[in-house]
Amino acid sequence: MEEVKKAIAFLFKRKGRETMSEKDFVMSASMDLGWFPPKEAQRLMQLGLDSKLLLIAEGRLKPSFDAAGMDIPLDYRPPPTLLQAGVTPPSVFVRVLERITAATKLERKQVVSMINSTQDLMDVEAEVAALIVGRDLGVDVSDLLGSAEKEIMSRSG
Repeated sequence: MEEVKKAIAFLFKRKGRETMSEKDFVMSASMDLGWFPPKEAQRLMQLGLDSKLLLIAEGRLKPSFDAAGMDIPLDYRPPPTLLQAGVTPPSVFVRVLERITAATKLERKQVVSMINSTQDLMDVEAEVAALIVGRDLGVDVSDLLGSAEKEIMSRSG
């Protein structure tokens, strides 16, 4: 878990912030730094939450440790085995996203864009936005409601 802690600390130090949105976290680890594809960057976030290295306060991610005080090289890059340490099942968000793309034949990028728009418009968690988009597109996601609630509640404390 020490490498997960380093990766999290690096992301927050690089952004120069004490908190960030889930979207910023995933985008930073995937698009900005090129460490992982977005799906795996989301797994890093979930691993941080599951291990209590990340907390959610007022809808934003925050390290549970002093990230700013950690000494991490400027050229830090997590080892390729980082996400193998606590392999977790796919998050509800990923399961809904995969179900939508399979049922509608829409491209993943297009569905993510729709989910992001819904999330921004309605100011809801990503899982809720994904469920709404799925429902609006006629995809049955009702069996994932309970899992989504548990996932969201586990982050809320």
